[in-house]
Amino acid sequence: MMRLLTTFLAVVLAVGCHEERPRPASASLEVLTGVVIRKEWSKSYESWNAGGSEYYVLEIENPESLPGKRMAQQGVVLRPSASVPFERFADVVGKRVRCRGVFVPGAPYTPSKDSVEQMPSPVTDPMTGKAAYPIRGSGFQVHSIKL
Repeated sequence: MMRLLTTFLAVVLAVGCHEERPRPASASLEVLTGVVIRKEWSKSYESWNAGGSEYYVLEIENPESLPGKRMAQQGVVLRPSASVPFERFADVVGKRVRCRGVFVPGAPYTPSKDSVEQMPSPVTDPMTGKAAYPIRGSGFQVHSIKL
C-alpha cells in the first residue's frame, strides 16, 4: 500500500505541475491571436506534453503562418509565465485573445529507473539503437493576454 501511495505521489508531482521554463535571452516576443480552448486530460501525446491534466490551447486564426511551430492538434498549448498564471487562461476560454509570448521547446523526459508511470513510449533510433525520449513542456509561454 505504501509503495502504491509513493508511486501515485511521484506521478502527480511529475505530471501535474505547470512549471514555467525560463525564456531564452535571445528569444523575442511573438504575437498570436485566436480563441482559447480548454482541453480535458486524455491519453494522448498532446495532453501528456501539456502536463497530464486539464490544459489550454490557443486555436490560431492563421495556423499556416506557424510552420513547424504547431504543438497541438488545434493550435498551440498555452504555457503560463510569471506575468500570466495558469489560472488566467480559464477566464478567457471561448474568447478571441491576443497573446504575446515566446515558443518554448520543452525537454526530453526520462523517467526514473523504477518508475511505473504511463507516458508515450520512447522511439528507438535505428542507426544508434538509443532511445529518444518524448518531449514534454513545449508550447507558447504567454507573457501578456488581452481580449
